Amino acid sequence: MKEFAQKLAHICDHYIAGGECCGCGNQPGFTRSTFGKEYKHLCRCPMQFIDPDAVMLNNMKKLTLMYKND
Repeated sequence: MKEFAQKLAHICDHYIAGGECCGCGNQPGFTRSTFGKEYKHLCRCPMQFIDPDAVMLNNMKKLTLMYKND
């Protein structure tokens, strides 16, 4: 789960392009630690899932349950 979650960190696309974060209110994005790795300039949706397959959907469910119980 650690590698899965870290791979999906969503750095704000607007910040990368040289602008402000896309309306998250914490310009430019925010900082968050996920499984011990710190990320800067995360968007208000800190993880991004694009066209998930069955394995990714299962991992998303596990990750959601982990965050819910945290």
